[in-house]
Amino acid sequence: MRASILCVLWAVACGGAAATAPAPRAPAPAPFDVSAVRDSLVVFQDGKGHYVALVEPSWERESPEDQTLFWGDGKVFHAVPVRRASENGLEFEIEYSDPRISITPAGSVKRALGKTALICESTTVTLVRVPPAEAKAMLAGARFEKRWVDHAPLSLGQAGDRYLYVDSQRGKGGRTYRIFEGPKGKLALVDTVEGTWDERRNLLPLKTKDRTLIVSRAPEIRDEYTLKAQWEGKGDEYKTLPREANWHLIFEGLGIYGDRPGPTPCDLVLP
Repeated sequence: MRASILCVLWAVACGGAAATAPAPRAPAPAPFDVSAVRDSLVVFQDGKGHYVALVEPSWERESPEDQTLFWGDGKVFHAVPVRRASENGLEFEIEYSDPRISITPAGSVKRALGKTALICESTTVTLVRVPPAEAKAMLAGARFEKRWVDHAPLSLGQAGDRYLYVDSQRGKGGRTYRIFEGPKGKLALVDTVEGTWDERRNLLPLKTKDRTLIVSRAPEIRDEYTLKAQWEGKGDEYKTLPREANWHLIFEGLGIYGDRPGPTPCDLVLP
C-alpha cells in the first residue's frame, strides 16, 4: 500500500522545472458544495472538540479527492487533500497530505480490527463514531470550505535578514519549481531554467541563467526530514530551517503566498 521510502520522502522533488510567479492574495473561501456526498458522510470525533467527516472507501463507488475527507469543529469542515483511499472488507485507510508537513503522506484515517484512528506523523488519536442522527443534524447545519495551496514547500534557508526559499508544484506536464531570494516580504522570484532529479547523486540541481542551486538532504536536522538549498560554490551560505517549525513564516511571513493552507488533522501536532 505504501510507496517506496525514496518516493515518499522525495515526493515533492521529482520532475522537471519551470518558473511561475506567486499567486495574488486569495479571497475568503466560499462555501464548498458537498451535496453530492453529504448523505454518504460518516462523522467521527476525538472527544476534544475535533471532528472528521469522511466517505468510507468502496470499490463500488469512488468519491472526488476533494470530497472524501473533512476536518473541523462540527460547525465548519475543511476539505483535506486526499492522496489515496483503499478498503479491505470492513477495514479502510484514507491517506492525506499537508504542505506544512515534511513527509508524504502526512497521515491517514484508518479503521482496522474494529477501531478507527487518526494518524499524523507519529501521533495516533482514537476516533469514536458520532451517532448517525446526531451526525446528520451536525452536517446539515455545518459550513464546508476548501482552501488548498497550489505549491508545496521544498526548502527554506536564512542568512541574516535574507531568505532562500524553494517550492514545487505538480502539474500535467510534470513537476515545476520556483526559487525565491531576498528579505522577508520582498523575496524576488529567480528564473529557473532547468531542474531534473539526479538519482545517482540523490539531489536536485536547479539551474538558473547564471548559476545552479543544489537541493539535498540536510543531515544536521535529525528530528524532521528537511531539505537544504545552497548555491553551487557558495558553501553553507544559508542556514537551513525545518519546514514544520517554520510553516507560519513560510505561508504568512515571507510574502510569497496569497493564502495559508486550510486546516487538516495535522493541526494537532503542528506549532
